[in-house]
Formats: sequence, structure tokens, C-alpha cells
Amino acid sequence: MVKDAAILNVVKKSERLWQDVFKECDVDDDDAINQRELLVLMKRLDLQIPSEDDLTRLIEESDVDENGTLDYAEFTDLIRKLGIERTADIAAAIAC
Repeated sequence: MVKDAAILNVVKKSERLWQDVFKECDVDDDDAINQRELLVLMKRLDLQIPSEDDLTRLIEESDVDENGTLDYAEFTDLIRKLGIERTADIAAAIAC
């Protein structure tokens, strides 16, 4: 029971951090991450910067509603695809 509660607490804390990252990186405050905002996040996380075509493809692969931007659910899907899972990675990105 205690172990389950501890795991749940870590998951909730991680989710809050991702929400904070999303809000901080959403510079134009439109509840979506565009290509430029994603690029800034990738730089903050010290990830390899893809070509413009590859970045567009990354967004398109997660952009379920096909509007050219990523809402929070699409954003977290992309983050998982990129393999960014550690809380330390998340915390490092908060100050976009």
C-alpha cells in the first residue's frame, strides 16, 4: 500500500512538472506548442536539433488533430517518443 502511494505520488509530481514545462514553453499562450516552441524546448534539453523537415515530421507524427501544433496530450506523446522520461530532464526544461 505504501509503495503504491509513493509511486502514485511520483507519477503525479512528474505530471505536474510536464504541465509546467508545457505552460512555460507555450510562449504565445495558445494552449499549443508550435514548431518554434518545440525547438526551444529541444535546445533546453540539449537534444540533437533536427532539420526543419525532420522537426515538421516529428510534429506531424504526434499531431492527432492535424492542426500543425501540439496540444498537451500530443506534446506528452511526442516527449515519450523522444525518450525524455526522467524527472531531471523535465525539471531542466522548465525555464524555457
